Amino acid sequence: MDKAERIAVAERYAALLRPYAKKRLVLRHDGDGSWVLETKADSFEVLVAGKWQKRPQPFMVAAVKAGKAYVSFHLMAVYMRPELVEKYAPSLKKRMQGKSCFNFHSYDAGAAAELKAMLEAGIEGMRKSPMFRPNTFG
Repeated sequence: MDKAERIAVAERYAALLRPYAKKRLVLRHDGDGSWVLETKADSFEVLVAGKWQKRPQPFMVAAVKAGKAYVSFHLMAVYMRPELVEKYAPSLKKRMQGKSCFNFHSYDAGAAAELKAMLEAGIEGMRKSPMFRPNTFG
């Protein structure tokens, strides 16, 4: 698969992120097949050891990147809640690279449906999480 094909595949996976780019989340396109869904605010607060800590950057919720050999879909909610994979996308386990990254060589509609379900549940979980200040994710 050449670079143009990887970017086209990445665009299709990035389409899963677009519905969430509202209120407190923004979808940033960095060019060359890279999209990041993150908080609009320049910082966020997270509860660590019972104390609120301010982090001086937006919080990355999900990202899609066309790499040299494949397209990567990153979902931070899976890092925080690995059970999301078992519940919403068990067939994607074989595509996992690390704790929150899934790699693809082509667009797979079934995988996209599982990613969408995991993304929805993950964002909803982050919205309700006591780890983050209310309204961080809209």
